[in-house]
Amino acid sequence: MRYLNSSTKNAEDALGHWVQAEQPQEITALRIASGYFKINGLSAFKAIVDKLTSSAGELTAVLGANEKDTLISDIEALIDLVKHPRPHSKIALIGFSNALFHPKIYHLTRTDGSQFAYVGSANLTPPGITGLNIEAGLLLDTRSGDSAGTLSEIASSIDCWFEEPLLGAANIIGGKADLAQLVTDGLLGVTPPPRTSSGGAASGTSKRPSLKPLISPTAIVSAKTSSAPSQPAAQSSPVAAGSTPATAPAILDVLIAEVGKGDRWKQANFPKQIMEDYFGVDPLANEHINLIPINNAGVASPPVDTQVVHVKSVNFRIELTSVSGVAYPAIGKPIVVFRKVSAKNFRYHVYMPGDTSHADLDAFLGANYSGPGHHLKRVATQKATLDSMVPPVNV
Repeated sequence: MRYLNSSTKNAEDALGHWVQAEQPQEITALRIASGYFKINGLSAFKAIVDKLTSSAGELTAVLGANEKDTLISDIEALIDLVKHPRPHSKIALIGFSNALFHPKIYHLTRTDGSQFAYVGSANLTPPGITGLNIEAGLLLDTRSGDSAGTLSEIASSIDCWFEEPLLGAANIIGGKADLAQLVTDGLLGVTPPPRTSSGGAASGTSKRPSLKPLISPTAIVSAKTSSAPSQPAAQSSPVAAGSTPATAPAILDVLIAEVGKGDRWKQANFPKQIMEDYFGVDPLANEHINLIPINNAGVASPPVDTQVVHVKSVNFRIELTSVSGVAYPAIGKPIVVFRKVSAKNFRYHVYMPGDTSHADLDAFLGANYSGPGHHLKRVATQKATLDSMVPPVNV
């Protein structure tokens, strides 16, 4: 069990940080109960939602109407995103005449049967998931020894809204054709309700402090087209890390990099430009990033707070704790694959010569690296590159 309190203003206390650390290929079911809902609150869940949608996995969302705070455009976008109705997708809107539907519960089931859940104050909205709001809650995980019975009870508390006698309070949404009646019944809003200065939005003359999100918020659907299906991002070719592309590429969230030889090779060296362009840090400012080791089975370990260390060689070091005590190979170079899951949060795995996927990664570097021949090969690319390899590289 882990307590999250985003008043610390540490990224690991944002719910989205932990959701993005999960391996989407491992997730077989996602259950959500949230009092308030905005489609872009799902940004941290996007990879998991896409995986479940493509594999007809189980996806259940129980959302609050709460004085028409949930908008028809957000529900339309949710329906488009999860391709509802389809097998194993369920959506319900809960509304009462004299009370709010107010839980904030997120439950994941993995391929090995383990369960992971958050119960706390974070609604399925961008401020709730990214830690912009001050939120508090508990993470439970059967992999960490938490009770499987308790986790199953959490899942059942969401499933029960689709069963008698709760159907009287739950409005089951079968598709977009049901939404007009929910608007007529006063359950779904069409435009955002007005906010007063006593609410979360401060007036322009307010002297109250402002906060920043703990992880980078991203948009699934833009505010101007929130009722339209989301469109796939434009694809781009990989570029050598540290080079300047001729045109602005799509987000390059993956770095594939050779690791140099040395007695302390786990302290991998990277040049200043990679630290700035890919890792997003000022390497001269002793900044920290979170590195999330991924094992051979694709399972994530807890994030490791890692300082960027400046050395006299004009390189900058980050320590790869997953290879502590491992000898450098006699032939070939280790290749580390990083995947950015949010600002300053990176999943990674080190592939040794002979490991599955090492040869594919080596060939990719050979084909796409364009820097000096005597330098270690490093190439920034997109996760689609990893997914296209056989077998896919799960980082």
